[in-house]
Amino acid sequence: MAAQGGSMIGQGLANLGQEVGKGMQIYYKKKEENKLMDDGINTLQNLNTKSPELFANLIQDPNDRGAWKALIKTAGGPTQVMQMATAINAGIDERGGQALAAMYSSQGTTEISPEDGTTYSDKARILGRNQFMTDQLAQANLDSTRATTELNRAKAKAEGAPVLPPPMPGFRYALDGSGNQEPIPGGDRDPLNPDSSAARENNKAAREEATLVNQTVAAEQALFDKREAAVTKAENKANARYKEGVNVKTTKENVENYIATLKDAYTRVTTDGAGGQIAGTYPMKIVGNLAGGVAGLFGPAAGNFFSSSADLELLYDKIKGQQVLELVKGFRLNSPNSGNIFAGSQSDAEGKLLQDSGGSLKTSSNPSMQAKTLKDMIERAQKSLLFPLEAEERRMQAEDDAVELGNIYNVNFNLRK
Repeated sequence: MAAQGGSMIGQGLANLGQEVGKGMQIYYKKKEENKLMDDGINTLQNLNTKSPELFANLIQDPNDRGAWKALIKTAGGPTQVMQMATAINAGIDERGGQALAAMYSSQGTTEISPEDGTTYSDKARILGRNQFMTDQLAQANLDSTRATTELNRAKAKAEGAPVLPPPMPGFRYALDGSGNQEPIPGGDRDPLNPDSSAARENNKAAREEATLVNQTVAAEQALFDKREAAVTKAENKANARYKEGVNVKTTKENVENYIATLKDAYTRVTTDGAGGQIAGTYPMKIVGNLAGGVAGLFGPAAGNFFSSSADLELLYDKIKGQQVLELVKGFRLNSPNSGNIFAGSQSDAEGKLLQDSGGSLKTSSNPSMQAKTLKDMIERAQKSLLFPLEAEERRMQAEDDAVELGNIYNVNFNLRK
């Protein structure tokens, strides 16, 4: 028994060790993910301090770490954000370097005021100085070459025209005294002589040139086709994106109108035309007037009740006419990307519940049951239709803001294609 008990204790400790090991792995992995997210948030906050205009339209409170975390998730995670920050910093440094190079060039020195020095990063100052020195060296070489050329021209003019060397084989000096050489007529270098080497070389050059031209035209056509396909793809993507946004907006407006109709009906069920509260089948005011006989039954309050009942019947007809299932199916059909917010049998079931509930609404039913049905329909429509559409609208706006920021600094946020 003691041996068996020891074995059970050992097995229990082994199982406990395995569970603890798994838990510690999850803990350290989560800790590493949290550290990466903190590093990403710190990086973006430092970048925002350096250039506040970068995130002016995305982050309202720079100290809100939750907002930075949401931005990082939208941008593809901490790793993507680090790459983005590196690219943006490089762009800022390069732009600063160009500005400094122009400043150095205008004043002819790399010495700048302390105020100007704090405006640019160390890397930008190095880039600006290197560019300025490169430009100065190029200008110095150009000046030296120009001076040497002018000196040689002056020397040649002072010494007189130089003695011409012998002409090339098959050539002679032109008789106009220009010092230019021309082919000897009828000679081996005369292109008009069909048997000359010059003519053969010209024919060969012409064929090679024709081949090169054909190759160039083919390459340019291929490049044109590629660019045209890219433009068409971009246009199709932009059109699909626009259509998707319009569908989200239009469907949201239809859902809002549907909910507004439900709320209007709910108000009419719970309040009669004169402002009295519904109790049982008739308004309290009409029930009170029944003690006055027939005159009380058809008095002003009774007129308000029957008028409200007719209006409510019209609202119920309107609710029944708004086909929720068709609305959801139409949205999925016209939004291949956003359509997944209403995907699956759960969404269809919610839509069927709404549609069935609307079909059961009758003014002859108990008012309290009508009110409960309408309240449930309002809550279900908000949860299953309106809230997902509002979230999708916010997500699409966040994507548009991120793409606009990426276009400014030539950074790909790797968003959904």
